Amino acid sequence: ATKRDIMHGRNRVKYKAQLANPEVAANLSKKALTWNTLTKDLLSRRQQNLGGVGVGVGASAPPSAPPVPSPPDSTPTATHTYTDPTILLQLTEKLLTVNPDPSHLWNHRRELLLGKVNGSSTVDPVENRAADGSLFTVEDELTLTATCLQRNPKAYGAWFHRKWCLRHHLRRINSNTSTT
Repeated sequence: ATKRDIMHGRNRVKYKAQLANPEVAANLSKKALTWNTLTKDLLSRRQQNLGGVGVGVGASAPPSAPPVPSPPDSTPTATHTYTDPTILLQLTEKLLTVNPDPSHLWNHRRELLLGKVNGSSTVDPVENRAADGSLFTVEDELTLTATCLQRNPKAYGAWFHRKWCLRHHLRRINSNTSTT
């Protein structure tokens, strides 16, 4: 094999031959469908939690963006249904362990961890939340980023999130020690 036949330590010819296999192609198609379904579900739930405001906290969707479809199990009502942030964190974790590259998933995860749901920085206390009311635990986030980085060591979003976790954790420690 020549240098041109090797990409990222893999033989390109063998890799492309695998993709021609109908069974492998069907599995990849199934994975893509699952990814798209989970992504649409997450975005739909996020939009519902934001009160149908759009794709960002306090921001409206750009005019060219298509409306986010409702999940198949929801019924249209005048009020939106609220999804517990822990469920959304589980969805982002599942998506990020499959593909740690999309930065919007890491951004959404940070919003959830900080409790920025419904435009508020405070959330109702739940037994699995940290003492400051957030869902953030440094151990869980470092474990997630380690898993993602094992899958793709060059995932910049995972590295940035890991750095953010450590900084956020240190800020919380410093603010707790300065108030006591």
